[in-house]
Amino acid sequence: MFATIDADSVRLAHIVDHVCMAVAIVLPVLTVLRWNWRGVVIGTIIVWGSGIVAGELISQLDPTRLEGGTSMLDLVWLAVGWIAGLLYCLPIYGVKRIMLWVLAALLARVRRLE
Repeated sequence: MFATIDADSVRLAHIVDHVCMAVAIVLPVLTVLRWNWRGVVIGTIIVWGSGIVAGELISQLDPTRLEGGTSMLDLVWLAVGWIAGLLYCLPIYGVKRIMLWVLAALLARVRRLE
């Protein structure tokens, strides 16, 4: 009976991990595309917070995770995870600005040719 509960909680921990990863990947892109620099800040907080929430939930759902010393990794993420979020959101903003610049240049060229 305990093996079934344990396997279910580990399976649930994997689901939580995938959902938090999806949130950390998709939502920052949407916020940066919508709100520019404010989106970079919001996206950074989303990535950072998603990692914190994932670490806490997975630790509660899968107690064997704590045996490998991953609580130290959770503390490192808590301290510097915002840097990873910023390093994820800044290139998204840069690509958006480059695409807008190229589009504006192409539109200017088309208007000149008319």
